[in-house]
Amino acid sequence: MGNPKSAAWYGSDLANYVIPGAGLGNVFYCDGCAGSNDNGGLSPQTPKLTLTAALALCTNDMNDTIVVLDYWQPAGETWPVSINKSKVNIIGTPSGSFRPWACVAPPGDTACFSIAASDVIVRGFYFDAGASHAGIEFANNKCRMGIYDCYFGTGAMGVMSAAGGITFGLEIRNCFFQQSLTAQGIYINDDPAFIKIIGNVFDRVQGVAIEVVQGGAPMILDNVIALPSNTAGMAITLGASVTRAIVNGNSANYGDTVMGNVPFTDGAGAGVNSWLLNYQGTTAAMPN
Repeated sequence: MGNPKSAAWYGSDLANYVIPGAGLGNVFYCDGCAGSNDNGGLSPQTPKLTLTAALALCTNDMNDTIVVLDYWQPAGETWPVSINKSKVNIIGTPSGSFRPWACVAPPGDTACFSIAASDVIVRGFYFDAGASHAGIEFANNKCRMGIYDCYFGTGAMGVMSAAGGITFGLEIRNCFFQQSLTAQGIYINDDPAFIKIIGNVFDRVQGVAIEVVQGGAPMILDNVIALPSNTAGMAITLGASVTRAIVNGNSANYGDTVMGNVPFTDGAGAGVNSWLLNYQGTTAAMPN
């Protein structure tokens, strides 16, 4: 069932992510604007309408891929979309910028995606979540997840995990978080290990850009953070129980002069986490 990972079935820079000759998994197609759940979902010409229907075609642990050609608020979709198949890759059709073509916008106050399986990769989406939710949330203690090249627009948060969402292994890389987010850009209030938050851009997110309340060995590297105010700790805040964090290469500031308050906060004891070369404006700064 499905199609091989062959370049005959896709174009553009999808070839960077769906590798021809990989020999693992099938490729299925979804079009939330022009597809139909009566379609087989086996080619770009016969896409499923909803992601839920496309996920039903996937097999756990087979490295299946869903290519989302377009999306918005497809009729009959289940919100939030439960990503419930392990080792699945979900790819929005790339546009070559931070604004992918596949925009996920639930009609009510809900998250866009709920990650409910391990070994999931999400790449190339624009998320407009409900007012009190995040674009991507996590459920059921899952692990080994990647979020890449996504744009987080409206909603409370971009990426959020409450208790019981993540066990270990979350990577968030090359994503954009915009000023319409009313709370944190990335909020981890769980106890996971091995988080990587690398190379993202935060454009005046209204809450803390990156807040990790608890967890072990997070790496927070090379993020660019434009702040909405001259407020301490608004760029990166680590909770008292965060351990073995490595924080390096992050730049944060408010306005066009060096802000007066340190944008980095570490609530753990001295020597628990490692803060290296991070910038408050153009000046190296240690956390308060």
